[in-house]
Amino acid sequence: MTIKIGTGRSSTIAATAAVVAAVTCARANAAPVTVDEGTYTAQATAVLRGRLAPYTYFYDHPPLGWLQAAPAVALQHLLHLPGSAIAAVRIIVAMAVFADAVLVYALCRRLSLPPWPAAIAGVWFACSPLTTSLLHHVYLEAFAVPWILAAFLAGIGARPGWRAIAAGMLLGVAALSKESALLFVPALVALVAASCPQLLRRRAIMHLAGGLTGVLVLYPLFAALRGELFVFVRTAGWQLIGRQGSGVLWDTHSGRFTAVASWTTADPLLVTLGLAAGIALAMTKDRRWLGLAVLVPTMIVVKPGGYLPGMFAAVLVPFLALAAALGGWLLWQRVSRRAWVRVAAVAVATLVVAGCSVRVAATGQGDGTARGLAIARWVEANVPRSSGVLVDDELFAQLYADGRDPWREVILVEKLDFDRTASARWPGGWQHVDVVVLSPRLRRQVGLTQAVQAQRAVAAGVVVGRPAADVLVLRVCHVCGDATGSYEGSETHTVRPGR
Repeated sequence: MTIKIGTGRSSTIAATAAVVAAVTCARANAAPVTVDEGTYTAQATAVLRGRLAPYTYFYDHPPLGWLQAAPAVALQHLLHLPGSAIAAVRIIVAMAVFADAVLVYALCRRLSLPPWPAAIAGVWFACSPLTTSLLHHVYLEAFAVPWILAAFLAGIGARPGWRAIAAGMLLGVAALSKESALLFVPALVALVAASCPQLLRRRAIMHLAGGLTGVLVLYPLFAALRGELFVFVRTAGWQLIGRQGSGVLWDTHSGRFTAVASWTTADPLLVTLGLAAGIALAMTKDRRWLGLAVLVPTMIVVKPGGYLPGMFAAVLVPFLALAAALGGWLLWQRVSRRAWVRVAAVAVATLVVAGCSVRVAATGQGDGTARGLAIARWVEANVPRSSGVLVDDELFAQLYADGRDPWREVILVEKLDFDRTASARWPGGWQHVDVVVLSPRLRRQVGLTQAVQAQRAVAAGVVVGRPAADVLVLRVCHVCGDATGSYEGSETHTVRPGR
């Protein structure tokens, strides 16, 4: 008796979904915590308390990104789920990556690729070390990418009317999740223009622009209704032209070179093939939009000057996979008449995906948030809430999620200097700090005036405990110039600055 498993198309979709789900689950919480993850998780927690940020919200980014993360923190508290707040938000991030892979597959199918190259594109995207290093963190880009891909999916074949408007609105939602989504406006305009007859082209682009503008205008309108339009404009200017640049690409000591080197080292094959295919597609008529989706963000990467965040390439990864898949398929159609070429191409594609999967499996073990959670639990058990605790971003996110007041009971290190209401709430500056959790991350962040003064006061502080091998919890001495302290089960220590 023959058992029919299903059609080739449905089997391909099921296999693709299974591989992508396995990879996203394996990597959901494996990566070490970065600074920005603590910031955005704390802002998601603030949403549950009726605020847009634990401290003063100064329009550094649109709030829609962490608004999408807030349900994860709420669900964790509601169901009393174990793990840290960052780990809870990473679950939503993993779901977003799964949605990205599905959308990459759907876009490939809308571009007339057969199921198997579309499946390779989706799996390659999900298994790429670039994806696992950039899109499995609590970054705003992780929340923007699904909306960007959905905008392009709506834009394929769009005519004047609701589809063009929907494409613009979806890209607007992506931009309110992370501003870098606006770099894909030229590509989306080119896609809608290519989808329409010449007589309808202008109307379709107007509908696209109307949908995009209708969503984007909500952000400055929100600032105006709060009486903070000047703050919004000032911060927007700082983000665009006032922020310290990342140097030039040919300077090996610059932040730009370091970021690009990390991306090309993570997955050189995807970067090389995606860029090459993007250049080739930009020279075509019907697929020029995909070339623009690759090349416009790449121009921001290579241009001298300007700030380049380390996670910038996250929005580019799915389009590199799409361009590589489409370029590979077009090349395949030209040379696949020979049997040995077909066998070699399938073997290479299989080896690439298998290699990425093995690499992901090898690095996808452990819990990257467990250490920070253990330190937070130690602080909760040993430091009373009446003490003002100076902490880094990761620890702040957890202690704030646990209910500590950000103005009196837990203090984020840079807010002593950068929050515009800090001088009113903390007139004594660093003297409001009673305890410092001196972690390696905090040691790197204390290049600030008030934090440095607190660090100097810690030089005369008493060691309260050591929740981890490289973490000291010290009580600040506000009056003495030098002192020694001890903690349970240890010899006496003299704590000096910079230790």
